Amino acid sequence: MFMTMGTAHLTFAFEKVFSVAEAARKLGISTSETYHLIQDGSLSAFEIGRGSVRRHLRVTDEDLDRFVAARRVVPLLPATVTRRAPSGRPPANSVHSDGFAEQWLARQRGGRR
Repeated sequence: MFMTMGTAHLTFAFEKVFSVAEAARKLGISTSETYHLIQDGSLSAFEIGRGSVRRHLRVTDEDLDRFVAARRVVPLLPATVTRRAPSGRPPANSVHSDGFAEQWLARQRGGRR
């Protein structure tokens, strides 16, 4: 998109601009949460309108893409997941062989094993 201002040409890289309410709907969060994300700098936005009284914020599609990309959750690799025995306890090979943990657990249970 090109815009002429005097003799200078400004190039805008974004395709679409959203109001804060529209951005909130796209993200599936409340408008107030979206304003908080803008205030703390997590989500970029720009002002339109004049002065602080008639301040309107807009969020570009690129701003939303960057926000989501920065918060992508990377799944744990299977090797990093600790497997549990069916009882819910860690497997026996994860306990030190000196028996300290087993003795401590027996004391906690009142001497029962």
